[in-house]
Amino acid sequence: SYLDLLHSVKDTTLQAYEHQLYPFDELIETLRLKRDMSRSTLFDVMVLQVNTDVQLSGEGTGSLENVQVRPYGERFNTVSKYDLTFYFREDGDDISMLIEYNSDIFHAATIEGLAAYFKVLLRQMLLAPVKSLDENICHSILLTPAPPVRPATPADSMIASAHQKRLWFIDQFEKNYLYPHSPVYHNLPLLVRWNEQPDIDRLQQAVDDVYNDTDLLRSVVVTENNEPLSLITGADSLIVRTHHTPTPLSETGLAAWCRQIIEAPFDIDQPPLIRFDIVDNGNGYIFIITAHHLIADRKTLRLLYENIWSRYAAHSGAACATPAETGLYTDYVSRQRQMMEDSLAAASFYWKRKMVNAPVLVLDTDFPREHIHVYSYGCEQTLISGELSERINTFAAKYGSTRFLLLLSAFSALMQRYTESESVVLGTLYENRSLPGLKHINGPVANLLALKHDFSAKSSFLEVLTEVTADYTQSVAFSAVPFEQVVLDVNPGKDMSRTALFDVLVHYEDMTEDAGIDILELNMGLGKYDLNLLISLEDNILLTLSYNARYFSAQRMGQLLKHYTALLDAALSAPETAVGKLDYLSSTEKDYLRHVLDNSAVSYPATATVTSLFESQVAATPDNIAVVCGDTRL
Repeated sequence: SYLDLLHSVKDTTLQAYEHQLYPFDELIETLRLKRDMSRSTLFDVMVLQVNTDVQLSGEGTGSLENVQVRPYGERFNTVSKYDLTFYFREDGDDISMLIEYNSDIFHAATIEGLAAYFKVLLRQMLLAPVKSLDENICHSILLTPAPPVRPATPADSMIASAHQKRLWFIDQFEKNYLYPHSPVYHNLPLLVRWNEQPDIDRLQQAVDDVYNDTDLLRSVVVTENNEPLSLITGADSLIVRTHHTPTPLSETGLAAWCRQIIEAPFDIDQPPLIRFDIVDNGNGYIFIITAHHLIADRKTLRLLYENIWSRYAAHSGAACATPAETGLYTDYVSRQRQMMEDSLAAASFYWKRKMVNAPVLVLDTDFPREHIHVYSYGCEQTLISGELSERINTFAAKYGSTRFLLLLSAFSALMQRYTESESVVLGTLYENRSLPGLKHINGPVANLLALKHDFSAKSSFLEVLTEVTADYTQSVAFSAVPFEQVVLDVNPGKDMSRTALFDVLVHYEDMTEDAGIDILELNMGLGKYDLNLLISLEDNILLTLSYNARYFSAQRMGQLLKHYTALLDAALSAPETAVGKLDYLSSTEKDYLRHVLDNSAVSYPATATVTSLFESQVAATPDNIAVVCGDTRL
C-alpha cells in the first residue's frame, strides 16, 4: 500500500542520511560497478527537495497543482544531468514540482504525460492510502486525461495500423518459406444462408456500390524500405462468382466445400483483398464474403453484409434501411498512432505487470509440435440448449455476472484441470468499438487481450468466477493498448513453435444483434492458435472450436467440448466446490481408466499359500540367494 511504501521510503532515507558524509566517489570505487558510458553511475533519476534558489513559478493551491516541465539547459545547471531530475519545493501547504529531462532520449509530450499521471497518482494514493499500489497505479492510469487527438494529415492515409504491421510481418516471413503462398489462416469469412435464389445482376450492383464506396476494401499493403504501407487502389468492378455443388451436401459437407473457396490465398500487395461468392447447394444458397484480416475484422464483415443487403433490396425498388454512417479507418489508425506516441506508456504498465513471465499453457497434443509454428484448420461444434442453457442464464443473473464470463470461467477451470497450472493464460478478442465514431467503422478495429487467471485446483468455482471477472474487466479497461505493443512491452521469450503470449483464444459474439441473418459459422481467419473457441450467444449457445489439426485430432477436440459442458454442468450444480473436484469424465471414460489403463492385475494360484509358494520357488531354484543381511547371504 501507499502507507507501506511511505514507511519504507522514510526508513531507507533516514538510514542513508546517517551515512551522508561517506564520499560518493569512494562508494563507487568500493562497489566496483561495471561502467556503462550511456548511463550515469549508480542511478539515472535524481529527486531533490529545494528552496528558493530554484525558481518554481506559480501560485500554490494546497496540493501539487503547479508542475513544470523543461529540458536540461534552459535555466540552470546546479546538478549533474541525469535522465530525469525531480525538484520539489514546499511553501507551507503548497508544493511545486519541476521535472527536468534529457531531451536526447525523451519527447516533451512523454514527460508532460508523466507529470499529468504523477499528479493523478498522488491524489489517488492520498484518497486511498491503504489500497495496494497496483490498484492505485492502475486506477490512476485510467483517470489520467489523454492528450487531444491531433487532426490526421494526408501522409497518415498510408500508415499501416499496428494490427496490419503484424500481419504484414507474418506474411513476409511465412510466404515462400513455410507455405508456397501467403498463409490462408488470415482469410476471414462470413457465410450467410439464403433460402431464395439470388438475383445475380442486382447482387453484382450492390457489391460494386459497396466496394467502390469503401476505400478500405480497395486497399493493399505494400513494402517500401522494409516497412508496410497501406495504399488505396482505384474503383473497379468486383465479380460475384457463382459455384454449384455436384449434389446437395450435408451441413458438414457444405462447410468443407466452402472452405476450398475461402482458403484460396490472397496476395496482400495486389487487389482485391476481398471476394464475394454464391454457392448453390441444390436446396439452398450460401453467400460468402471472404476478406483478408488485414482489412477487416468479424464485425466489419457483418457491417458489409448489412450494407450489401440494403443496396440489394434498394435495386429492386424495395424500401430499405439506410446504412449507418461510418468513419474512415485511416482516422482510426492516425488516432492509434498518436495514442501510442503520447499516452499509452502509462497504460502499458498494466500489461507488463500482468504478463511478464506469464507461463505457457502446455496442453497434451496428439502429434508432435513443429519447431516453427505451422497450421492446418480443424473444427468441432456443439450446441448448449434446453435446461443447461436456462441454468446458465439463471446462474449469471443470480451472481450478477454475464453468460460469457460464466462460460469463460468454466473454460479456464477446464484448462487448469488439463494442465495443473495455477496461472491460466488465455486470449480473447475485444470488439473495441465503444469510442465515438468506431461502432460502424469498416476495418480491423478489434483488439486481442491477454488474460491471466491465477487460481488453483482448491479454488471454488465462485472464486474462479470472481478472479476471471476482475481480470477481464481490467483488461477491457486497458484495451486501448494495441496487442502488438503489449507484445513489444512484455517482450516474452522467443519461441517460434508458439504464438505470442497465448496459444488459446476464447471470444464471444452476441448473435441477437444479427437477428434475421442465418450464419453458417466456421470460426476461421483469426490466426493459427492451438485452440480458438467462439461462443455464439443467442437463446441457445453455439460453441465453435477451431483448432490446429497439425497438433490435435478431431476425437480429442470433440472430447474437450464434452468435458467442457460436463464441467460447466457440475460447476452450476455446486459452485462452492473446488474446481479440482468437479467431475467432467463420462462413465465410459471412467471405465476405461479403471479397467483398461489400470492393467496392474496379475494372475496367481488362488488356492496356494505363501509357504507353499516359497517352497516351490526353493525347489525350482535351490542355488539362488534368498536373503541378504550385510555381508551374510543365505
